[in-house]
Amino acid sequence: MSMYTVVMSLGGLISYAGLDQAFVREYSCSQDKTSLFRRCIAIPLVLVSLFSTVFMLGYSYFSTLLWGSPTLLGSSLLCLGFIFSVFDRFASLVIRMQERAWTYSSILIFRQALRLGFTLIFLKLFSRGYITLISASVLSIALSSAAGIFLSRNYWFSPWRSVFNGAALKPLLRFGLPLVPASIMMWVLNGMDKIALRHWGTFQDLGVYSAGFKIVGVLSIVNMAFSTFWAPVSYRWFESGVSVDRFDKVAKYLALSLTVLAISLTIARNLIVLLLGPEYRAASDLVPFLMFVPIMYLLSEVTGIGIGFSRRSEFHLLASGVAALSNLIGNWILVPLYGAMGASVATAISYIIFMVLKSVIGSLLWRKNLGQPFVYLMVLIMIGASFWVYLGQ
Repeated sequence: MSMYTVVMSLGGLISYAGLDQAFVREYSCSQDKTSLFRRCIAIPLVLVSLFSTVFMLGYSYFSTLLWGSPTLLGSSLLCLGFIFSVFDRFASLVIRMQERAWTYSSILIFRQALRLGFTLIFLKLFSRGYITLISASVLSIALSSAAGIFLSRNYWFSPWRSVFNGAALKPLLRFGLPLVPASIMMWVLNGMDKIALRHWGTFQDLGVYSAGFKIVGVLSIVNMAFSTFWAPVSYRWFESGVSVDRFDKVAKYLALSLTVLAISLTIARNLIVLLLGPEYRAASDLVPFLMFVPIMYLLSEVTGIGIGFSRRSEFHLLASGVAALSNLIGNWILVPLYGAMGASVATAISYIIFMVLKSVIGSLLWRKNLGQPFVYLMVLIMIGASFWVYLGQ
């Protein structure tokens, strides 16, 4: 199942060709949103169809590479999952860009509920193998995409014309394609710490580290909720000429709120251990540093918005690439010495670098400074609080 998740994740990054993000960027300024949608989904559908064809032609080799034995059923499910995931992704993007918050949230809950329900049913009825888990996942994505298509049906069920218009596709690809390697760099950044702990640490370090991320999960929920609707709102504000002061206030209020939330979580981490169990006690020591992962990413979504406004998506690659490199160096130095704590510090530093780079680049491109002195002050307070807690242990 883990290999299925990895392949779906990486395959999605490549097959979307960044056009899902191009759709988000151009939605608010497009006069013909339906044509924009179809141009953005056409290439991903072609790419995922080609991938599925190649995979099925060589299914024996590829399935053995992934799961250790040739399986036609597993290969078929993987390809179906890819195809349905494209429909699901773009259908949900339409709902997201229309700022239908409750509908979008309901789709996400519906998908997870289906996955859980089908998993429990299939495990009860069939064998407890990876095929059963993949089947439940694919079926949940299929039904979720069907619901999303129905809720955004005006974009799907009318004549499709001029989908592969070169002049119209060129600016979309110019914005989207640099996001493919940038997303891969973020994927590397998010996985480097676990790889480092596997090679230079111990399995105990890896377990403690994973448990630490479960504790900061509440911040990840806040991250996802805000990021989901910040993009459509920010682009709508930008295209309608909203004052920069409003963006500045969002950056400052967000930085202040996240600082308060981070310090509160740090103080309450031992209380959380009482709720989750004693096995999380060692992991709670990592919280002051692991919390920088969702917090810095969320801040960068606001302070670095100028990169998206200017359509200079190649700078996302610069920021994520430098952050990934710093994470590799930090883990190489710190993990052999400090184990899980070293990985958490290295990851925190790399995400701070990521946020600062996006903020500086965004302000240079847009020529607007979104509350950066105040944001940096809040970050320094969080850094100080983290080391104060660590040194006081």
